[in-house]
Amino acid sequence: MKKTFSPEQKAAVVLAAIKGEQSINQISSAFEVHPTQIGVWKKQALTGMKDVFSDKRRKQHQTQEQSSSQNCTK
Repeated sequence: MKKTFSPEQKAAVVLAAIKGEQSINQISSAFEVHPTQIGVWKKQALTGMKDVFSDKRRKQHQTQEQSSSQNCTK
């Protein structure tokens, strides 16, 4: 049977993997998650981490400017 994990559980697993205080096999046993799955979640977390620190206001401002310039050219 396939086990599902909540976002909170995934975050705890990934945090343990990023800390590096335990081996992936130890984390796998502790959280009952396959080692390969831990690697996948860790990669997803590290890839998406930059979005957490992005300047959303700047992106919104750029989007608004683009919309304004497109409206002016129509």
